[in-house]
Amino acid sequence: MPSADERFVISSLVLFDSGDELRLRFDGARRRIHAAVGSVDDDAVLEADAEDWSRRLAVELRIDAPKVDIAAAELEHEGRVTVDWTSAPELSHGEAENGPPHPGHRLRLSIPVTGESQLLVARPPNGAAPLRADLADGCAVRQWVWPEVEGTPAFEHAVEVFKGALASGAHSIGGEIDRFNASLSHLARAAIADRRRAVQSEREFLGSLSLPVKRGGAASASSWRRLLARVARWQAPPRNLLLSALVLLVLPWDDVLIDALYAGNPKLPALAVYIVWILFDASLIWVVLASGRMLRAAVVYASIAAGLDVILGLLYYQVTEYSPLYMVAIGILQTAYVALIATVMWVRLKGRASAGTWSGRWLGLGSPTDRGDQQRTRSLFIFVVPLIVSISVAYAATFAAALTCTARGPERACGSYGPPIAPGFFDQSAHIIAILLVALAIEARLLVDRRHQEERSLVGVTALGLTVGIAASLTAAAAHAETLPLTFGLTVQALAVGLTTLLMLPFLSDPPPATERAP
Repeated sequence: MPSADERFVISSLVLFDSGDELRLRFDGARRRIHAAVGSVDDDAVLEADAEDWSRRLAVELRIDAPKVDIAAAELEHEGRVTVDWTSAPELSHGEAENGPPHPGHRLRLSIPVTGESQLLVARPPNGAAPLRADLADGCAVRQWVWPEVEGTPAFEHAVEVFKGALASGAHSIGGEIDRFNASLSHLARAAIADRRRAVQSEREFLGSLSLPVKRGGAASASSWRRLLARVARWQAPPRNLLLSALVLLVLPWDDVLIDALYAGNPKLPALAVYIVWILFDASLIWVVLASGRMLRAAVVYASIAAGLDVILGLLYYQVTEYSPLYMVAIGILQTAYVALIATVMWVRLKGRASAGTWSGRWLGLGSPTDRGDQQRTRSLFIFVVPLIVSISVAYAATFAAALTCTARGPERACGSYGPPIAPGFFDQSAHIIAILLVALAIEARLLVDRRHQEERSLVGVTALGLTVGIAASLTAAAAHAETLPLTFGLTVQALAVGLTTLLMLPFLSDPPPATERAP
């Protein structure tokens, strides 16, 4: 006969009752290890650092054990009900109770669950008793229809019994998962060693043959697959973010590539120039994400960049410069570029996301699989904020300057890059150079003082942006007025990155320590 607690429970899911759930999850992780090792070409397996590779696989495939926050439990009263003992067999597991209906209450207890909450249905290794509760919205939910005649003390006892049983079962499952996570690195090393032995054995056999051997298609990777494998082995994030951050500086201004190509060969077809420009943009973003083993996200974001470039190219080619339609379209595209750059950098710094959702698999959004870096993601992204702000300000400044070209007049002649800006602009703003130099000194000190390599990379890029902007502004001061708009954007970007860095100092001065990675 069920206990007084169970007789009034209306939750339907049974926790701690599936003996296969953990085994299936563990087997899936083992299969992914062998698939990851098997997908790399033979040369890469032999050249790879087995310790580093196995550690990365262990971090990537670790299972996030479910944890319940008993202290944050919330009890909700969902209204009064009438408990009809004879017409509600679900309250007593089919055992009807005698007696008339009683007034009662529908109560709902929600306990937050972090990690892979669905693993709470697994049977713990120590054989914890099954427990009825639902899993919804990141919580373990227990619902009762409790008759008043049973009294408040009995209900409070039922709540405490449930919380204790839930905590005990989750702790037991978490311990089993922690032990498995600790073994992942060993499993990966064993898989790598097995693959290496197989490769070496095959090569020794084929090498001993007197006749030359031509490998079949199944045994040799195509040039394209080899390129993917080599780029994916770079493993830049989060230890080396220099290439990633350079995208922030290069992408907003790389349409100058069009002019560079035309200057070298005026007869070069316009279509070829635009194709080279679009491929350059797409390859920048693709390499940044592919080097983080996020190949699907790399394809998606590179395609988005290529699509934006196609639209911009059509705009350059078809729409009259500085017309209202041109200005509106340019404003929308610039906003889209900033959003794309910020998203790519966030995904890059955050690392690979769980492939359990569409957004995680194709966009790299969601909780990262590298749990050791979760606490560092936000503090590391702070270092990118000055760059993103500077790009936004530079876009806004050039856009505002170009707005003057919409009111055409003899006193507002506009060239290909907007209205001419007189050298007096820089004469009147000479004191800004001092501010930029101060910001550059601060960046240099941060470059020396940072404990972590990734911060040094990003600080180095912002310092590069500052120096380029300072050089551009000093050069433009002595340049002809018609060439000033070319350097105006870089100058404004340098001003923005310098001033933003100064404002970000309270956040940059003391980042939280790095969380230790699991072995």
